Amino acid sequence: MCRFLVYRGSDEILLSKLILDPTHSILKQSFDSRLRLDTRRGQNNADGFGIGFYTDPKLGHAPCLFTSTIPAWNCTNLHRIASKTASQLIFAHVRATTEGSLSEDNCHPFCHGSLMWMHNGGLGGWKYIKRRLGQRLADKWYLGVQGGTDSEWAFALFLDTLERMGHDPSSQPPNGFGPTVLRKVLLKTIALINELIDEIPESTIQSENVDTRSLLNFAVTDGKSIICTRYISSATDEAASLYYSSGTEWGTRTSAVNDRNYQMERRDKGADIVLVASEPLTFERENWVNVPTNSILTIHNQTVMVHPIIDKYYDRSPYHTRPAERLHPAILAVNRQTHAEASPILYTKNIFLAHGALLASFPRLRPWYPPVKEQGVLPRIRRFHIQVRLDCDPAYDAEAVTAAFSGADELVVEVRQSMFLGADHGTLQLFEGVRSVKAVRIYGSTFGFEDYARWLEQLMSSEADSLKIEFVGGNDRV
Repeated sequence: MCRFLVYRGSDEILLSKLILDPTHSILKQSFDSRLRLDTRRGQNNADGFGIGFYTDPKLGHAPCLFTSTIPAWNCTNLHRIASKTASQLIFAHVRATTEGSLSEDNCHPFCHGSLMWMHNGGLGGWKYIKRRLGQRLADKWYLGVQGGTDSEWAFALFLDTLERMGHDPSSQPPNGFGPTVLRKVLLKTIALINELIDEIPESTIQSENVDTRSLLNFAVTDGKSIICTRYISSATDEAASLYYSSGTEWGTRTSAVNDRNYQMERRDKGADIVLVASEPLTFERENWVNVPTNSILTIHNQTVMVHPIIDKYYDRSPYHTRPAERLHPAILAVNRQTHAEASPILYTKNIFLAHGALLASFPRLRPWYPPVKEQGVLPRIRRFHIQVRLDCDPAYDAEAVTAAFSGADELVVEVRQSMFLGADHGTLQLFEGVRSVKAVRIYGSTFGFEDYARWLEQLMSSEADSLKIEFVGGNDRV
């Protein structure tokens, strides 16, 4: 999952005030991304970066691009350019590759004429739609693709769609194509991507385990208007993060040279500056507005409009909420019972533990996420790690335990008790109704009833309709 940034202002701004200096600048996000949906590669967006900006119209209407495969935090030239370059319209992007190799041809932004494009996310079932997407393109757009990313192919589809709707993408009109045209073309592009995915045979989806969900956070501009989307092809899942901020001035709290605490000031109801970012550039919550999932954002003359994307995933009910709205990937490894019991402790504030020697760089606190309670989300949690205290009365009964963990993919039970080892294993008997768990492990303070723990593992791994396995061992049951 990549990270991107958009700036539009009535006045020029140094690139460094957006890309380098803020507390959570996009340079910082290149190695400390905090809101990525895909956490398999940690917090790094190290597969290249790019910046695009518009200069004096006398030099032409096409944007100036600078891309590199060097990690953004390690590029000396980025610091040199950003501290001496200013523009009224800026795109910036740090890349974490999902499709395409590490090369400058695959670094965003992409441009054609006066148009500039970048993307965070991925096209669902990409390997199964790439050929058909290419076949529907006119030759000049097909041959114009230089890299191997699904993002650039999506841009080619956008250019082809713009031309089919009666507008020459190469024309570079002085006043741009207009926000209405760009918005309609981008919505049509998303619809075409969904159509291509819908044509993947169901048998292929099942046999190849194809993920057909598309994450389509696009940003496109003609140098005048900007259109951004926050979109996922799902009625229940949450899209990749996107925020915007608008105001009259973007600057630091003080005039100190090393002050990195930027904020958006609002001196009146108007807006001279609009920022759009995958992650907020500051930690001031009041500065940023979360763009709703499956919405399209239009910026024209520093005015921001947000519209829902109305397609088959749109729910017209005013009470509609997404069950996965508050689900963070990290929660998938945490059991339901802990969240139900410990929410007053875990979520009242950010809590962390660290060795004193690490405090200089620690913590990287995560955003606050309330406990998962939505009925539509709970069945998706398949792996559990629960701590069982033998020296405390449990807050759950056998029926609740059976319902929570039966049929899970993995159940790890960490047994704890006081240092005096004076408790019995009666609490573990609450787990005797659990069945059909694919992988079970019980460990910890099991001294004196190890045989029972191994027997309970076997019992919970047995099928739901099997006969009850009797306990025969050297430990007495309570």
